[in-house]
Amino acid sequence: MDTKYYSQLAWQYRRQHHSYSPVTTTDALKTSEHQPLLGMTVVITGVTSGLGLGIAKNLYRMGATIIAVGRSSTKLDSVKTLLLSIDMPPTSSSSSSSTSVNTTNDVSSSSTNNNPNSRVYVFVADFTDLNSVSKAADAIKSQFSSIDFLINNAGMYHAATTDIATQQGYEIVFGVNYLAHFLWTYKLLPLLHFVHDSQGDDKKDKGTVRIQQQKQQRRIIQISSTMHGAVDGNDLYSLDYVHHPPIASIPLNTTIQKSRSYSNSKLAQIYHTRALNRHLMSQKHSCPSLVDDLNNNNNSSSSSRGGGIQPPASCVHVVNVCPSWVGTSISASNFAEFIMKQLGYEADGFGVASTLHAMFYPMTTTTNTTSSLDYVSNNKNFASMVRFATKVLGKYPWLDSSNIRVKIWTTISLLLLMIEKFIPDTGFVETSEESYNVTKQDALYVWSLQAIQPFVKK
Repeated sequence: MDTKYYSQLAWQYRRQHHSYSPVTTTDALKTSEHQPLLGMTVVITGVTSGLGLGIAKNLYRMGATIIAVGRSSTKLDSVKTLLLSIDMPPTSSSSSSSTSVNTTNDVSSSSTNNNPNSRVYVFVADFTDLNSVSKAADAIKSQFSSIDFLINNAGMYHAATTDIATQQGYEIVFGVNYLAHFLWTYKLLPLLHFVHDSQGDDKKDKGTVRIQQQKQQRRIIQISSTMHGAVDGNDLYSLDYVHHPPIASIPLNTTIQKSRSYSNSKLAQIYHTRALNRHLMSQKHSCPSLVDDLNNNNNSSSSSRGGGIQPPASCVHVVNVCPSWVGTSISASNFAEFIMKQLGYEADGFGVASTLHAMFYPMTTTTNTTSSLDYVSNNKNFASMVRFATKVLGKYPWLDSSNIRVKIWTTISLLLLMIEKFIPDTGFVETSEESYNVTKQDALYVWSLQAIQPFVKK
């Protein structure tokens, strides 16, 4: 991965969207040239291993303050030790600091979180439990009044667990990969809208001094997958979502559902991204409320290509990324992990390129209404094949209902694994034909808002 290129992109993003007061210490003057993200705060879920850890290491090297979220306090402490041990110039006092948070069974923060010189803060959250997710989000909000990036990385595959349901009774892969992050994003969204004045906040983020800009933009990054093309979205859609939730959310514990659960969750993330972007654009710079979203749901555009958005008018923009095959342990199989590490991208190398691209790449005005600026792939050359395959498969609905489509798509994805290192090319691409269905996007969005409502104020 060309780290210099992404460092330059980060500087370009910072100059375009953010303005910080001049650094005042000698160390800061020396450091800022090599750390374009100095003073900027990034929240990352699933940070204790794999892609999440790779993202955290790269952003920490760029100077970012890392809010690391995981389900194991022991592993989080190890991540914090690892990041703080990275050989780099000393950090400056312009990184975010905070006050303490009470530790509970669901949420914890390291005892060193109170260190104003630290750029790593850890919070425990179990994404199989919406109560835990809600409490962790509240803990972050009690320490930080503003964040710059939210990276929704935590995820799982059905083979990684014997559990079939979350604590609230949702299908576990759907619950962890999609619904828990829907709640997480909803609760932390106000922090992406908030901008410090030039004097800072007396209670929060004392070390960060920011100057508000008219076109300041923050981004939410969702780690998705090409596997979203294996399903057509019908499992995520219900005409009567009040009495009949989406079938993908119900833990049926069948072989067919398990084989589809990961793909359903990744398509759900794309639906979430596009529905949320439309709401953010319609709300402009104000954070959408639960009531407004429920009442105004039918006011969304109904065009057949409504999912292909124009450059954002909102101060917050959501982007999906597909890192492609990366050498991680998500499959919970030692053999599969070995193969992916041999053939896939490195979790601390090119695997993170799509995430960095989505975070920093400039989004300029375009007149091309079919272009989509909400999905980045590490295999841009493969995108046209994805679009063609879903157009063909979509003509035969029985392929999806019989689960043959999943098998075909898995075969296509495995072929990509064999050749992806020969065709690396990161950039914005279009997604599956069905992923642009606005009706399904908005229906799932409204159902999800109702599902998380009991946990919003907890």
